[in-house]
Amino acid sequence: MNTKQETAKTTLCDNQFQVVTIFNCLPSDIFEVNAKIYWIDFLSCLLTGWGAFITLGIVPLLSLQFWVLFLISIFAFYRGLGFVHEICHQSNNKKFMRNFIFVWHFSLGIFFFFPTTAYSCHLDHHNPKYFKSDRDPQYPIVKDNPLAIFLLLVIQPMIYPVLLAIRYLILAPMSFVHQPLRHFLESHFSSITYLGYVAKFNDDQKKFLLKIEISMFLTWFVLILLFSFQILPILYLSFYYFISVVIWSLNFFRALGEHRLDELSDRALTLEEQFLDSFNYSQGVFLPLLYATGLRYHALHHLFPAIPYHNLSNAHNYLKEYLPKDSFYHQAEAVGHWYNFRQLWKKSDAIASGVKTSV
Repeated sequence: MNTKQETAKTTLCDNQFQVVTIFNCLPSDIFEVNAKIYWIDFLSCLLTGWGAFITLGIVPLLSLQFWVLFLISIFAFYRGLGFVHEICHQSNNKKFMRNFIFVWHFSLGIFFFFPTTAYSCHLDHHNPKYFKSDRDPQYPIVKDNPLAIFLLLVIQPMIYPVLLAIRYLILAPMSFVHQPLRHFLESHFSSITYLGYVAKFNDDQKKFLLKIEISMFLTWFVLILLFSFQILPILYLSFYYFISVVIWSLNFFRALGEHRLDELSDRALTLEEQFLDSFNYSQGVFLPLLYATGLRYHALHHLFPAIPYHNLSNAHNYLKEYLPKDSFYHQAEAVGHWYNFRQLWKKSDAIASGVKTSV
């Protein structure tokens, strides 16, 4: 540890929450993107996911091999699609991201009706003005409503693939020749968030979205023809639908464990409050499957969104080692995702029933 980091450590030991101090405590290369790791990881997801998906139509339906391949394709696609989070935060790395975004879209994004523009609202979630407010696009409002949790995990994932198909295969082509509809789709129906969210895309984003929509429509037009003429077995569409449903359900289930999900705030929160509202998960055998691409260190991610996913574990372990056990950083350590989910459900059920609880 150099002198700069020693000073930072001493300051942090006094429990002073200073981002600059924490930044100085971290190794200088922790923010560097390793393009090779991105490509190897993503291409592995791609080959594994599509390989397992194609093989689903070859093995006996509902056999043990089928279910194993089904699960493999789900988690491979889930992890691959999760790179949209990295694309969102590493967009300034234009030289590397330009090619990565292109491959991501044409190998996964357009097949799951998920352009990167749909996730650009995520930056509002990191904005101190909007975090944990009614304008936060990714802070589930489920604290006092167990039914909302059920809808989020079961019903919403079932209708999402259908709604997205309607949006990009029917409404989008219509909007090419109908400007009012085009404006409505861009602002109200182009972001993965709650109803009523208004997206504010700049001109470049609008042009990019248009290109992706055209590519998506043409790709699916060809696929529909192949299914219609039975060149591709129609059974693959049902595989695709159920895989999509599980992926969306996993995504929402993960989101329920990222934050404390208590009362919304009517004021801008400090970075310290934002950090302490989030969780880090150090332990858990299956956590890397659910919290793909480093999202298990969610509190750390909110502190430094620019740290690439492959360095989050190192940064987390570094801070845990050099900070005292009673430091602010350890307050974000979670017992486990299932534990947090059970606590959330108990709290929601108790509040909805009007029962006082100390949970």
